[in-house]
Amino acid sequence: MYGAQRAAEMGGVLDTSKLIDDVAAQSKPAFAITDVAEIVQKLTGELRSSDVVAIMSNGAFGGIHEKLLAALSTKVEPSVSAGG
Repeated sequence: MYGAQRAAEMGGVLDTSKLIDDVAAQSKPAFAITDVAEIVQKLTGELRSSDVVAIMSNGAFGGIHEKLLAALSTKVEPSVSAGG
């Protein structure tokens, strides 16, 4: 059994900080949020109709799939005028 730091060094545990740094280095937003309600709130405010989201979890994760779908189904995107 290893501690989290040692396991991460050995490649056995996802190093969230490194992942965020690697994604951010590509000028892409990256976040590590563990609270389901906060994740749903963040995604609902950020996502647009053509975006794709992959949620990976080893369980139900507080019903995040249903909660996110429900929040997105009530979201109304602002319309864009043809003239700009």
